Amino acid sequence: MIMPFKKNKASGVNVLKFTNNADEPVKLILEPWASEYRVDKGVTLDVVVEAGAKVDHNEIDIDYYDRTIVVHAWASLMTVLLDGQEAEEGFSEIEGWKAN
Repeated sequence: MIMPFKKNKASGVNVLKFTNNADEPVKLILEPWASEYRVDKGVTLDVVVEAGAKVDHNEIDIDYYDRTIVVHAWASLMTVLLDGQEAEEGFSEIEGWKAN
């Protein structure tokens, strides 16, 4: 099971909290940059979305696919944090994984 993002809004910064409760890794993609992150089972990531003006929920789109989650945040800067530190971008192939 994949937990949904939770949004906390303060000072134009949104924090989307994602926990992978699935039995296998999933891919997190940030658009429009196509940045990819592998999220292993049990891992929690924070996606910090910053914009010059406050970002409304309608400006952040989240698409869920089989083993892939895509976050679209136009005109924003996004940073992925793992345990409070910037996560390393990259995705290593998962056995049996097929692109959507």
